[in-house]
Amino acid sequence: MEANKYLKKLTCLYVEDEDFIRETFFMMLKRYFKEVFIGTNGKEGLELYKKHNPDIVISDIRMPIMDGIEMAKAIKEIDPKSYIIFITAFSDNEYLKAAIDLGVEGYITKPVDRKKLLEKLNFLANVIKNEREKEELFELLKAIFDSQIEATILFEKNSPKLCNKRFLEEFKECINLDDLIKKFNIDLSKPIQKIEVKNHITKIYEIRIEKLSPVFTLILFNNITTFEDEILLDNLTEVYNRRYFQKIINKVTGSTLCTLMMDIDHFKKINDTYGHPKGDMVLKELAKILKTSLRKNDIIIRVGGEEFFIVLDNVDDIKTAYKIANHLRETIEKYSFEDIKVTCSFGVCCAYINSKEDFEKLYNKTDEALYQAKRNGRNRVEVYK
Repeated sequence: MEANKYLKKLTCLYVEDEDFIRETFFMMLKRYFKEVFIGTNGKEGLELYKKHNPDIVISDIRMPIMDGIEMAKAIKEIDPKSYIIFITAFSDNEYLKAAIDLGVEGYITKPVDRKKLLEKLNFLANVIKNEREKEELFELLKAIFDSQIEATILFEKNSPKLCNKRFLEEFKECINLDDLIKKFNIDLSKPIQKIEVKNHITKIYEIRIEKLSPVFTLILFNNITTFEDEILLDNLTEVYNRRYFQKIINKVTGSTLCTLMMDIDHFKKINDTYGHPKGDMVLKELAKILKTSLRKNDIIIRVGGEEFFIVLDNVDDIKTAYKIANHLRETIEKYSFEDIKVTCSFGVCCAYINSKEDFEKLYNKTDEALYQAKRNGRNRVEVYK
Protein backbone atom coordinates (compact mmCIF):
# COMPACT_ATOMS: atom_id res chain seq x y z
CA MET A 1 0.00 0.00 0.00
CA GLU A 2 1.23 3.48 -0.91
CA ALA A 3 0.91 6.64 1.12
CA ASN A 4 -2.02 8.89 0.27
CA LYS A 5 -0.91 11.84 -1.92
CA TYR A 6 -2.38 14.26 0.59
CA LEU A 7 -0.54 12.49 3.44
CA LYS A 8 2.72 13.54 1.78
CA LYS A 9 1.66 17.19 2.20
CA LEU A 10 1.26 16.81 5.96
CA THR A 11 3.64 16.98 8.92
CA CYS A 12 3.97 14.49 11.76
CA LEU A 13 5.19 14.52 15.35
CA TYR A 14 6.51 11.13 16.46
CA VAL A 15 7.26 10.60 20.18
CA GLU A 16 9.06 7.46 21.41
CA ASP A 17 11.54 6.97 24.27
CA GLU A 18 13.29 3.80 22.98
CA ASP A 19 16.14 4.72 20.64
CA PHE A 20 16.02 1.70 18.29
CA ILE A 21 12.23 1.83 17.78
CA ARG A 22 12.36 5.60 17.33
CA GLU A 23 15.06 5.46 14.64
CA THR A 24 13.34 2.58 12.79
CA PHE A 25 9.96 4.34 12.73
CA PHE A 26 11.50 7.64 11.75
CA MET A 27 12.99 6.06 8.60
CA MET A 28 9.54 4.75 7.69
CA LEU A 29 7.51 7.86 8.57
CA LYS A 30 9.69 10.30 6.65
CA ARG A 31 8.70 8.43 3.46
CA TYR A 32 5.03 9.08 4.22
CA PHE A 33 5.08 12.70 5.43
CA LYS A 34 6.35 16.04 4.20
CA GLU A 35 8.25 16.45 7.49
CA VAL A 36 8.62 14.46 10.72
CA PHE A 37 9.52 15.93 14.12
CA ILE A 38 10.99 13.58 16.74
CA GLY A 39 10.48 13.69 20.51
CA THR A 40 11.96 11.33 23.12
CA ASN A 41 9.32 11.86 25.86
CA GLY A 42 5.95 13.52 26.38
CA LYS A 43 7.38 16.82 27.65
CA GLU A 44 9.67 17.15 24.66
CA GLY A 45 6.82 16.11 22.36
CA LEU A 46 4.53 18.79 23.80
CA GLU A 47 7.15 21.50 23.22
CA LEU A 48 7.62 20.31 19.63
CA TYR A 49 3.85 20.39 19.11
CA LYS A 50 3.67 23.98 20.37
CA LYS A 51 6.55 24.97 18.09
CA HIS A 52 5.57 23.19 14.85
CA ASN A 53 1.81 22.50 15.14
CA PRO A 54 2.04 19.17 13.24
CA ASP A 55 -0.96 17.73 11.43
CA ILE A 56 -0.77 14.25 13.02
CA VAL A 57 0.78 13.06 16.30
CA ILE A 58 1.98 9.45 16.72
CA SER A 59 3.15 8.55 20.20
CA ASP A 60 4.01 5.73 22.55
CA ILE A 61 1.93 5.73 25.74
CA ARG A 62 4.46 4.66 28.37
CA MET A 63 7.32 7.19 28.53
CA PRO A 64 9.45 8.82 31.24
CA ILE A 65 9.11 12.45 32.43
CA MET A 66 5.65 12.83 30.82
CA ASP A 67 3.69 9.89 29.45
CA GLY A 68 1.67 9.92 26.22
CA ILE A 69 -1.67 10.40 27.99
CA GLU A 70 -0.50 13.57 29.78
CA MET A 71 1.00 14.88 26.55
CA ALA A 72 -2.19 14.12 24.58
CA LYS A 73 -4.34 15.83 27.22
CA ALA A 74 -2.18 18.97 26.99
CA ILE A 75 -2.30 18.89 23.17
CA LYS A 76 -6.10 18.49 23.16
CA GLU A 77 -6.36 21.53 25.46
CA ILE A 78 -4.38 23.54 22.89
CA ASP A 79 -6.38 22.19 19.95
CA PRO A 80 -9.34 19.85 20.57
CA LYS A 81 -9.31 18.98 16.86
CA SER A 82 -5.73 17.65 16.92
CA TYR A 83 -5.22 14.14 15.46
CA ILE A 84 -3.39 11.70 17.77
CA ILE A 85 -2.58 7.99 17.34
CA PHE A 86 -1.11 5.90 20.16
CA ILE A 87 1.22 2.94 19.76
CA THR A 88 0.68 0.65 22.73
CA ALA A 89 1.10 -2.85 24.15
CA PHE A 90 -1.84 -5.18 24.88
CA SER A 91 -1.17 -4.78 28.60
CA ASP A 92 -1.86 -1.01 28.55
CA ASN A 93 -5.63 -1.38 29.08
CA GLU A 94 -5.94 1.34 31.71
CA TYR A 95 -3.99 3.74 29.48
CA LEU A 96 -6.19 2.89 26.51
CA LYS A 97 -9.35 3.77 28.43
CA ALA A 98 -7.84 7.15 29.32
CA ALA A 99 -6.86 7.64 25.66
CA ILE A 100 -10.40 6.87 24.47
CA ASP A 101 -11.81 9.31 27.03
CA LEU A 102 -9.51 12.00 25.60
CA GLY A 103 -10.96 11.43 22.14
CA VAL A 104 -7.78 10.39 20.34
CA GLU A 105 -8.11 9.12 16.78
CA GLY A 106 -7.04 5.54 17.48
CA TYR A 107 -4.26 3.22 18.55
CA ILE A 108 -2.00 0.59 17.02
CA THR A 109 -0.83 -2.35 19.13
CA LYS A 110 2.74 -3.62 19.28
CA PRO A 111 4.29 -5.17 17.31
CA VAL A 112 3.14 -2.58 14.79
CA ASP A 113 1.59 -3.81 11.57
CA ARG A 114 2.89 -1.23 9.08
CA LYS A 115 0.03 -1.87 6.69
CA LYS A 116 -2.56 -1.12 9.41
CA LEU A 117 -0.65 1.98 10.46
CA LEU A 118 -0.55 3.27 6.89
CA GLU A 119 -4.26 2.54 6.46
CA LYS A 120 -4.94 4.63 9.56
CA LEU A 121 -2.68 7.46 8.36
CA ASN A 122 -4.27 7.48 4.90
CA PHE A 123 -7.72 7.62 6.53
CA LEU A 124 -6.69 10.61 8.69
CA ALA A 125 -5.15 12.32 5.66
CA ASN A 126 -8.53 12.12 3.89
CA VAL A 127 -10.31 13.44 7.00
CA ILE A 128 -7.89 16.39 7.24
CA LYS A 129 -8.21 17.04 3.50
CA ASN A 130 -12.02 17.11 3.72
CA GLU A 131 -11.99 19.35 6.78
CA ARG A 132 -9.64 21.84 5.14
CA GLU A 133 -11.66 21.86 1.94
CA LYS A 134 -14.77 22.61 4.02
CA GLU A 135 -12.93 25.44 5.77
CA GLU A 136 -11.74 26.84 2.44
CA LEU A 137 -15.26 26.61 1.03
CA PHE A 138 -16.65 28.37 4.11
CA GLU A 139 -14.06 31.16 3.77
CA LEU A 140 -14.99 31.52 0.09
CA LEU A 141 -18.67 31.69 1.02
CA LYS A 142 -17.86 34.28 3.68
CA ALA A 143 -15.94 36.37 1.13
CA ILE A 144 -18.93 36.21 -1.24
CA PHE A 145 -21.24 37.24 1.62
CA ASP A 146 -19.00 40.18 2.55
CA SER A 147 -19.04 41.41 -1.05
CA GLN A 148 -22.84 41.77 -0.94
CA ILE A 149 -24.20 45.32 -0.83
CA GLU A 150 -27.17 44.20 1.28
CA ALA A 151 -26.88 43.25 4.93
CA THR A 152 -27.12 39.46 4.61
CA ILE A 153 -27.64 36.65 7.13
CA LEU A 154 -27.89 32.89 6.59
CA PHE A 155 -29.71 30.68 9.10
CA GLU A 156 -29.38 26.94 9.63
CA LYS A 157 -32.79 26.25 11.16
CA ASN A 158 -32.94 28.85 13.96
CA SER A 159 -29.20 29.45 14.36
CA PRO A 160 -27.19 32.10 12.46
CA LYS A 161 -24.71 30.26 10.24
CA LEU A 162 -23.14 33.30 8.59
CA CYS A 163 -23.71 37.05 8.41
CA ASN A 164 -21.71 39.56 6.41
CA LYS A 165 -19.82 42.71 7.43
CA ARG A 166 -22.66 44.96 6.28
CA PHE A 167 -25.09 43.10 8.56
CA LEU A 168 -22.73 43.58 11.52
CA GLU A 169 -22.31 47.28 10.65
CA GLU A 170 -26.08 47.76 10.50
CA PHE A 171 -27.23 45.52 13.36
CA LYS A 172 -24.07 44.96 15.47
CA GLU A 173 -24.44 41.17 15.96
CA CYS A 174 -25.71 37.95 14.39
CA ILE A 175 -28.87 36.84 16.20
CA ASN A 176 -31.01 33.74 15.91
CA LEU A 177 -33.99 33.64 13.57
CA ASP A 178 -36.69 33.74 16.26
CA ASP A 179 -35.15 36.85 17.83
CA LEU A 180 -34.76 38.50 14.42
CA ILE A 181 -38.44 37.90 13.60
CA LYS A 182 -39.51 39.30 16.97
CA LYS A 183 -37.14 42.28 16.90
CA PHE A 184 -38.09 43.50 13.41
CA ASN A 185 -41.64 42.09 13.18
CA ILE A 186 -40.74 39.99 10.12
CA ASP A 187 -43.31 37.75 8.42
CA LEU A 188 -41.54 34.70 6.95
CA SER A 189 -44.50 33.99 4.69
CA LYS A 190 -43.83 37.20 2.73
CA PRO A 191 -40.76 36.89 0.47
CA ILE A 192 -40.44 40.69 0.12
CA GLN A 193 -41.47 43.25 2.75
CA LYS A 194 -40.49 46.59 4.28
CA ILE A 195 -39.51 47.14 7.88
CA GLU A 196 -38.68 50.23 9.93
CA VAL A 197 -35.75 50.04 12.37
CA LYS A 198 -35.58 52.62 15.15
CA ASN A 199 -32.35 53.00 17.12
CA HIS A 200 -31.92 56.71 17.89
CA ILE A 201 -32.32 57.22 14.13
CA THR A 202 -34.92 55.63 11.87
CA LYS A 203 -33.92 53.49 8.90
CA ILE A 204 -36.17 51.74 6.39
CA TYR A 205 -35.21 48.38 4.87
CA GLU A 206 -36.64 46.28 2.10
CA ILE A 207 -35.98 42.68 3.08
CA ARG A 208 -35.93 39.62 0.85
CA ILE A 209 -36.44 36.16 2.33
CA GLU A 210 -35.20 33.11 0.42
CA LYS A 211 -35.89 29.60 1.68
CA LEU A 212 -32.87 27.76 0.26
CA SER A 213 -33.88 24.36 1.70
CA PRO A 214 -35.91 22.96 4.60
CA VAL A 215 -32.88 23.78 6.75
CA PHE A 216 -31.35 26.99 5.36
CA THR A 217 -32.99 30.43 5.20
CA LEU A 218 -31.33 33.51 3.66
CA ILE A 219 -32.48 37.04 4.56
CA LEU A 220 -31.17 40.17 2.81
CA PHE A 221 -31.72 43.70 4.19
CA ASN A 222 -31.54 46.51 1.61
CA ASN A 223 -31.34 49.97 3.20
CA ILE A 224 -33.88 52.10 1.28
CA THR A 225 -33.87 55.04 3.67
CA THR A 226 -34.79 57.99 1.47
CA PHE A 227 -32.45 60.83 0.58
CA GLU A 228 -34.69 63.12 2.59
CA ASP A 229 -34.05 60.98 5.67
CA GLU A 230 -30.31 60.66 4.91
CA ILE A 231 -29.78 64.44 4.87
CA LEU A 232 -31.06 64.54 8.45
CA LEU A 233 -28.01 62.52 9.58
CA ASP A 234 -24.60 63.79 10.62
CA ASN A 235 -22.02 62.08 8.41
CA LEU A 236 -19.31 61.77 11.06
CA THR A 237 -21.22 60.58 14.13
CA GLU A 238 -24.28 59.00 12.44
CA VAL A 239 -26.71 60.77 14.78
CA TYR A 240 -29.21 63.40 13.65
CA ASN A 241 -28.15 66.89 12.62
CA ARG A 242 -29.90 70.24 13.16
CA ARG A 243 -32.25 69.64 10.21
CA TYR A 244 -34.11 67.16 12.42
CA PHE A 245 -35.47 69.87 14.74
CA GLN A 246 -38.65 70.42 12.74
CA LYS A 247 -39.58 66.74 12.99
CA ILE A 248 -39.08 66.85 16.78
CA ILE A 249 -41.35 69.89 17.16
CA ASN A 250 -44.14 68.12 15.30
CA LYS A 251 -43.82 65.07 17.55
CA VAL A 252 -43.60 66.72 20.99
CA THR A 253 -46.19 69.50 20.81
CA GLY A 254 -48.69 69.05 23.63
CA SER A 255 -46.35 67.30 26.08
CA THR A 256 -43.79 67.96 28.79
CA LEU A 257 -40.29 67.51 27.44
CA CYS A 258 -36.91 67.08 29.15
CA THR A 259 -33.75 67.84 27.18
CA LEU A 260 -29.99 67.72 27.71
CA MET A 261 -27.27 69.81 26.08
CA MET A 262 -23.78 68.30 26.18
CA ASP A 263 -20.43 69.85 25.26
CA ILE A 264 -16.94 68.26 25.21
CA ASP A 265 -14.68 70.12 27.62
CA HIS A 266 -11.65 71.80 26.03
CA PHE A 267 -12.25 70.12 22.68
CA LYS A 268 -10.07 72.68 20.84
CA LYS A 269 -7.16 71.58 23.03
CA ILE A 270 -7.74 67.94 21.98
CA ASN A 271 -7.61 68.95 18.29
CA ASP A 272 -4.55 71.16 18.81
CA THR A 273 -2.66 68.53 20.85
CA TYR A 274 -3.56 65.32 19.01
CA GLY A 275 -4.75 66.52 15.60
CA HIS A 276 -8.18 66.65 13.95
CA PRO A 277 -8.29 62.89 13.08
CA LYS A 278 -8.07 62.15 16.83
CA GLY A 279 -10.72 64.77 17.45
CA ASP A 280 -13.00 63.05 14.94
CA MET A 281 -12.33 59.72 16.68
CA VAL A 282 -13.42 61.25 20.01
CA LEU A 283 -16.65 62.56 18.44
CA LYS A 284 -17.48 59.17 16.89
CA GLU A 285 -16.72 57.25 20.09
CA LEU A 286 -18.75 59.75 22.10
CA ALA A 287 -21.72 59.24 19.78
CA LYS A 288 -21.40 55.46 20.31
CA ILE A 289 -21.45 55.97 24.10
CA LEU A 290 -24.63 58.04 23.81
CA LYS A 291 -26.30 55.43 21.58
CA THR A 292 -25.48 52.54 23.92
CA SER A 293 -26.22 54.43 27.17
CA LEU A 294 -29.53 55.98 26.12
CA ARG A 295 -32.77 54.23 25.16
CA LYS A 296 -33.50 53.66 21.48
CA ASN A 297 -36.35 56.24 21.41
CA ASP A 298 -34.21 59.00 22.91
CA ILE A 299 -33.16 61.44 20.17
CA ILE A 300 -29.52 62.52 19.77
CA ILE A 301 -28.64 65.55 17.64
CA ARG A 302 -25.21 66.95 16.87
CA VAL A 303 -25.88 70.69 16.92
CA GLY A 304 -22.33 71.98 16.61
CA GLY A 305 -18.72 70.89 16.40
CA GLU A 306 -18.63 69.25 19.82
CA GLU A 307 -22.16 69.92 21.10
CA PHE A 308 -24.96 67.35 21.28
CA PHE A 309 -28.64 67.99 22.09
CA ILE A 310 -30.61 65.07 23.56
CA VAL A 311 -34.40 64.77 23.73
CA LEU A 312 -35.40 62.22 26.38
CA ASP A 313 -38.35 60.01 25.49
CA ASN A 314 -41.13 59.72 28.08
CA VAL A 315 -39.23 61.64 30.77
CA ASP A 316 -41.08 64.63 32.23
CA ASP A 317 -39.38 65.31 35.58
CA ILE A 318 -36.13 67.17 36.16
CA LYS A 319 -34.75 64.71 38.76
CA THR A 320 -34.82 61.78 36.31
CA ALA A 321 -33.34 63.96 33.54
CA TYR A 322 -30.54 65.05 35.89
CA LYS A 323 -29.74 61.42 36.82
CA ILE A 324 -29.54 60.44 33.14
CA ALA A 325 -27.21 63.37 32.38
CA ASN A 326 -24.97 62.59 35.34
CA HIS A 327 -24.80 58.90 34.34
CA LEU A 328 -23.67 59.94 30.86
CA ARG A 329 -21.10 62.32 32.36
CA GLU A 330 -19.62 59.59 34.56
CA THR A 331 -19.60 57.03 31.72
CA ILE A 332 -17.71 59.43 29.43
CA GLU A 333 -15.21 60.35 32.15
CA LYS A 334 -14.35 56.67 32.74
CA TYR A 335 -14.14 55.77 29.03
CA SER A 336 -10.71 55.36 27.37
CA PHE A 337 -10.58 57.38 24.14
CA GLU A 338 -7.26 55.82 23.07
CA ASP A 339 -5.71 57.22 26.29
CA ILE A 340 -7.06 60.74 25.66
CA LYS A 341 -8.77 62.13 28.76
CA VAL A 342 -12.25 63.37 27.82
CA THR A 343 -14.91 64.97 30.02
CA CYS A 344 -18.21 66.66 29.18
CA SER A 345 -20.44 69.33 30.68
CA PHE A 346 -24.25 69.07 30.66
CA GLY A 347 -27.23 71.37 30.86
CA VAL A 348 -30.69 70.06 31.75
CA CYS A 349 -34.15 71.59 31.41
CA CYS A 350 -37.80 70.45 31.27
CA ALA A 351 -40.84 72.36 30.00
CA TYR A 352 -44.32 71.95 28.55
CA ILE A 353 -44.30 72.39 24.77
CA ASN A 354 -47.33 73.94 23.15
CA SER A 355 -45.70 75.58 20.14
CA LYS A 356 -42.52 75.98 18.10
CA GLU A 357 -41.66 79.01 20.25
CA ASP A 358 -41.93 76.90 23.42
CA PHE A 359 -39.50 74.38 21.97
CA GLU A 360 -37.03 77.13 21.02
CA LYS A 361 -37.23 78.54 24.56
CA LEU A 362 -36.56 75.07 26.00
CA TYR A 363 -33.56 74.67 23.71
CA ASN A 364 -32.12 78.05 24.77
CA LYS A 365 -32.68 77.34 28.48
CA THR A 366 -30.95 73.95 28.18
CA ASP A 367 -28.07 75.67 26.41
CA GLU A 368 -27.91 78.30 29.16
CA ALA A 369 -27.70 75.55 31.81
CA LEU A 370 -24.82 73.99 29.85
CA TYR A 371 -22.86 77.25 29.91
CA GLN A 372 -23.54 77.53 33.63
CA ALA A 373 -21.89 74.09 34.00
CA LYS A 374 -18.88 75.31 32.02
CA ARG A 375 -18.62 78.51 34.10
CA ASN A 376 -18.76 76.44 37.29
CA GLY A 377 -15.73 74.33 36.38
CA ARG A 378 -16.81 71.89 33.62
CA ASN A 379 -17.32 68.10 33.90
CA ARG A 380 -20.58 68.69 35.75
CA VAL A 381 -24.36 68.83 35.26
CA GLU A 382 -26.38 72.01 35.81
CA VAL A 383 -30.17 72.37 35.79
CA TYR A 384 -31.84 75.50 34.42
CA LYS A 385 -33.37 77.52 37.24
